Amino acid sequence: MPDRGRHLRALISLLDAGRADIAATPGWLGDRLGINSASVTALLDRMEKAGLVRRTPDAEDRRRSRITVTATAMNLGETFFGPLINRTTTILEGFDPSERQTISRFLDGMNAAVAVERQVAVQPSEDSVSRSRTRRAGEPT
Repeated sequence: MPDRGRHLRALISLLDAGRADIAATPGWLGDRLGINSASVTALLDRMEKAGLVRRTPDAEDRRRSRITVTATAMNLGETFFGPLINRTTTILEGFDPSERQTISRFLDGMNAAVAVERQVAVQPSEDSVSRSRTRRAGEPT
């Protein structure tokens, strides 16, 4: 069974990329999700089959493809996140500008901390790399 959490994280990343005008590529998505190229291809195949994404050749480098979300994916994102966004906006309107600045500073710091932890999580340790090189078939990991 496919990892639904990974599909959701991929969709969120791609929707964010679209809003930020970032050219999403399979390599970019793999870096964001911490998965290898074969896993990205399988993920995109499933998402494309579900009508959530489209892959098109990159105009600048035809060896690479660009990933765009479809209207179906945008509607799904709006349906899923729209009510929460509306409630969040209402809550934020109750804070004065100074309080919102403090909240913003806190969230920026948390985003930076999470980004560091994601990088640490996807970087193999020297120990795990050396173990994988010396492991024999049938030996426990």
